[in-house]
Amino acid sequence: MATAEESDRYACRLDDRQILPLNDLTRAAAALAAGRLDAAESYCRAALGQEEDATGLARIDLADVLLAKGETADARVLLDEFFAAAPGGVPLLAARAVSVTLRRAEGDDAGARSLLEQVRAEFTAAGFGWQRYTDRLVTPGRNA
Repeated sequence: MATAEESDRYACRLDDRQILPLNDLTRAAAALAAGRLDAAESYCRAALGQEEDATGLARIDLADVLLAKGETADARVLLDEFFAAAPGGVPLLAARAVSVTLRRAEGDDAGARSLLEQVRAEFTAAGFGWQRYTDRLVTPGRNA
């Protein structure tokens, strides 16, 4: 958390508007890992307010936090908005992993299993290994 605070100071000094939301998402990940869901949601919402479009990680991470809180409908809206923006790259891979959790939470076990296999293959092909998201592919029931 201290590193995120220091990063904030440099980002403000340099007017780096890309780093500030990432720092909030770092805080959100730490809060989520500690089970502080309200704080995690608050940090994600702060990051979302700083992102310029619907293709950033804040929408995905907020959906993940909302799933942990059992708010599947709101999480679905956020992920649908993200996918409608037709993103690619790392955010898309992250969103696909959170979508597995969403399907589980919605009770679509068959759809979750099918998507799980697809996403695992996509992660392998891309060499994607951010543990925060890969955990969704190996921990059945996480956030569900």
